[in-house]
Amino acid sequence: MSRQLSNNVIPFAENGLAPDFLYTQRSYYLKNTEIYPVGNNIPRPIDIWYQRPLWGKVDTFQRTIIPKNNLLKQIGTDLYAMNFVANAYFDFRNAVLEARRKLKSSAATVIDINNPKKAFEDAVYFYNYYFKNKLDLRFKNSFLSEKSRNNTKDFVFYIDKYLSFAEVKSYFPHTLSGYLLSPIMSNRASGLIIEFALDKYDADDQKWVKYLSSDFFIDYIRLAANFGFYVNKHIPWSIVANMNSVNMKRYMAQVNVIDAADNFRKNYLQAEYISYESFKKYMFASYYSVISSRPRMEKIIVDSCPGSSVVETNYKTSRILIDRKTEFKDINKVTYEEFISYYPDYFFIEKYFKLKLIEEKVSLTPKNFNDILYRLRETASNKSTYYALIQMANFLAKEKDKKYNQYRSNF
Repeated sequence: MSRQLSNNVIPFAENGLAPDFLYTQRSYYLKNTEIYPVGNNIPRPIDIWYQRPLWGKVDTFQRTIIPKNNLLKQIGTDLYAMNFVANAYFDFRNAVLEARRKLKSSAATVIDINNPKKAFEDAVYFYNYYFKNKLDLRFKNSFLSEKSRNNTKDFVFYIDKYLSFAEVKSYFPHTLSGYLLSPIMSNRASGLIIEFALDKYDADDQKWVKYLSSDFFIDYIRLAANFGFYVNKHIPWSIVANMNSVNMKRYMAQVNVIDAADNFRKNYLQAEYISYESFKKYMFASYYSVISSRPRMEKIIVDSCPGSSVVETNYKTSRILIDRKTEFKDINKVTYEEFISYYPDYFFIEKYFKLKLIEEKVSLTPKNFNDILYRLRETASNKSTYYALIQMANFLAKEKDKKYNQYRSNF
């Protein structure tokens, strides 16, 4: 037996539908209380798509974060999760299998708990591929003109061209932290989510037929909650660590973590600093690839041979190649250390801050921008660049919070 909807209309949204039809169907799946089981004794799901799109990507202060790799624990072939999440999963799996053996529950017939298919995804790895193979190539091959390539004499010129590119392509993520926040990067980057199938995320009819309509789906929800997991409302084969759950806190306590804030503080790295350092290195590599590939620049010289009138004047155009002069003595031997010595954090913080404002669509008056930049540079000088980037992250987090509070209020 399986559950039936009172109107006998199963949800069937998928991305290929016309926009108005798709919106209607997504709303139907989201709001119809018969589709995802609801009741006093049924644990509520988590809605990452519409209510908490940044879940696991930001800490409790809304700053982007990345889990420490050494705290991830293997849960399957090439699959990892945060250590306490992995421990909770193992107990959850064993409980489901034991319930099946004793014929107490058939939750295992709905979800193959024993064979997770997806878990932690490394945002640093995926951003590295994204920048080198998509973003940088698009900038150099499509945006940077032949004239600009030829006229590139220093990194100031090059990074300003990139900022112009970012303004035109502001809908692209440009930095690691921006990539992490974007829909391109899965919330599994948190290490707090495990998925048990490879089904399509957009096919609502399959979610209903394969999972939600099963009489045993509620068993699966309850068993997951017993071990501190939400079920993802829009990906029902996905479990998500509920760090507010008493059950999950038992596993967190085993690794000396008290709550969500403590978890993000102890087990995660601040992504904005990593993002900043990464962007410096990638932009150096991008710049160096341009100047080193063309050590000589083209110069056009026009000579005129005056005649008795403008019409009779002849012009002779000649093309010569000259050695490219840059800020570095030998462009064939430039090191990253030499680059950051020439362009210290005092310089680069300004460029990075401008890029983050473009990326996160935050508008500042010139006075506000200069005031914040002054404080960032002062922190970098008196404390360290790391603390300056935390300060920047705090500012961006407040702006992000305003935006997403407004977004969430619509649902």
